[in-house]
Amino acid sequence: MVINIEEQGQETKRNVKNAVKKKPISIPKGKPKSGRIWKSERTKFSSNIKTRSIHMTFEKKRALKEQLKYITNLSNTIKRVQQEEEERRERKKKG
Repeated sequence: MVINIEEQGQETKRNVKNAVKKKPISIPKGKPKSGRIWKSERTKFSSNIKTRSIHMTFEKKRALKEQLKYITNLSNTIKRVQQEEEERRERKKKG
């Protein structure tokens, strides 16, 4: 059984790389100086994952604005019609 030294060296390199990728080294944290062990460890603000806001396209914004304008006009006309009916009823009662 002949083992080539170069092949054996490559195999150990591969095994070491796989071992490093599989098991990240975790260093246990000691007792905090303040003695408050119940407090969680803080992370820096820059390390937090930030989400980008979702922007609407200009066409969608325009369509929404037009729809809102249509709804407000419709509600104003309904209010005006109801007010006119109410005035008509009061005139009928008086006169």
